[in-house]
Amino acid sequence: MSFVPRDVLSPLPDAPGCTGPQRDVTPLRLGAPPPPHRAIQPAPPVIYHRQGDLVHFDTRQLQIHAEHLAGTGARTVRERLARPGATDATTKSSETDYVTDCDPASEAAMRQEATEIWGDAPHSFTGEESGVAQARPGELRLIADGVDGTANLHAGAPEYGVSIAIEVDGVVLAGAVAEPASGRVYSAGRGNGARFYDPAVRHQWIPLDARKDKPLSQRLLATGFSYQAAERGPQAAVVARMIEHVEDIRRVAQGTYGGYFEHYLNEWDWAAGLLICEEAGAVVSWPGTGGPASHLGDPIFAAAPEVADDLLVLLEKAGAAALDRRGPVPKREWVSGHAH
Repeated sequence: MSFVPRDVLSPLPDAPGCTGPQRDVTPLRLGAPPPPHRAIQPAPPVIYHRQGDLVHFDTRQLQIHAEHLAGTGARTVRERLARPGATDATTKSSETDYVTDCDPASEAAMRQEATEIWGDAPHSFTGEESGVAQARPGELRLIADGVDGTANLHAGAPEYGVSIAIEVDGVVLAGAVAEPASGRVYSAGRGNGARFYDPAVRHQWIPLDARKDKPLSQRLLATGFSYQAAERGPQAAVVARMIEHVEDIRRVAQGTYGGYFEHYLNEWDWAAGLLICEEAGAVVSWPGTGGPASHLGDPIFAAAPEVADDLLVLLEKAGAAALDRRGPVPKREWVSGHAH
């Protein structure tokens, strides 16, 4: 039995119009109506400009673009679910690593939408199904997961999402996650905070805050398991995982979980979610940057600030360090979304 979500991602009110060759930047006002699902203006927006060796990016506008793109992928998933056999799955790297027709279709829709929005602006696209693309210095790179939580989609469970992040030179500037089943959208822009939209609550954006005044002993924690056969071997043959990676991370941003920790994830599993967490006030450890959890083997780590230190100590005592350690990448200086 497949889970066919209700029609909650219907078109929303139009965004400000386009005058001349540039698109107006929609301010991210809390309580304002969400942007429309698709960008309808024909002219590509100006999303960055150069001033000598300094490249300026409008992270507020990139955040809106990420919301549009994630919404595009979510709508594509909903349309596919109306077809017979949409949740039939094949396997990839292991017997539990599923892919359905929805996964590549969602990625392709986001990729096409990005081309329509940005026109000739240089960018590259990395996706779980389409492969990794290398961007040139100063070039935008999209990191997409057409369906995160494909096993849930295949099983008929509603816990799955569409994720996309926008990165420049290894630094994620904007990201969004859209849930086809619920219509919820979560997003962040570097330096702009994080927000979410839930059509079941009210038709306006709500700020995300990872901070809760509770000790670690009273907080829920989340983790996952690797698809790698060597890691899964000692584990149970069948494990029910109700939440996808990005959903775990998102729940830290919302304050539902106190922390999240997992090894061996791909960048499309965490790129958008970690930025949303960080902008919501959580302590995060970006892979390869020598963050607070790097001594554990460079895992994905996100935690509410009031419990982060205690959680790191607990993980270390529990022997959570990975067997391999990836080398750090060069650190970059960022000021108000500007790359130096």
